[in-house]
Amino acid sequence: MSLGRQEAFEIFKRDHADSVTIEDNKQILKQRFSEAKSLGENINEARSKIGHLKEAITQRHLQQAALGVTENMPAPAVPDLHEEKLRSQLEEEKRRYKTMFTRLKALKVEIEHLQLLMDRAKVKLQKEFEAWWAAEASSLQRPTGQHHSITWICFSLLN
Repeated sequence: MSLGRQEAFEIFKRDHADSVTIEDNKQILKQRFSEAKSLGENINEARSKIGHLKEAITQRHLQQAALGVTENMPAPAVPDLHEEKLRSQLEEEKRRYKTMFTRLKALKVEIEHLQLLMDRAKVKLQKEFEAWWAAEASSLQRPTGQHHSITWICFSLLN
C-alpha cells in the first residue's frame, strides 16, 4: 500500500463508525486474555495442590499400614482426623479447580467470539475503504469536474 493510500486508510479507519467498536473489542479482548492467563496459572496451582494432597493421603495410608505391621495391628478401617482433613482439603481444591476450569472454557468461547467479530469488522472496514478509494479515484479521473475540490485536494496530496 502506498504511503498516501496508507494515510488515507488510517484517516478512514479513525473516522469510520465501527472504529469505536473495534477499539472496545480490543480492550475487552486484552482483559479476557489477561483473565484467562491468570485463571490458567491458578488452575495449574490447583492441579499441583491436588496432586500433593493425593500424595499426602497415600503417604498417610502407607504410614498407617506400616504402623499396623510393626505393632501387629490391622490398619484402621476408618480414616483418622488428619486424613479426614486432607480429604476435605482435596475435595475443596477439586471444586475450586472445576469452577476455574469451567470459567476458563467460557472465556475461551468468549475470546473466540470477540476475535471473530473483530475479524469481520476489519474485513468490512477494509472493503468499505477499498470501495471509497475506488470511488475517489474514479471521481478524480472525470473531466467534468464533478468531484468536490476538498476531496480532490486531499486525494492529490495523498498520492
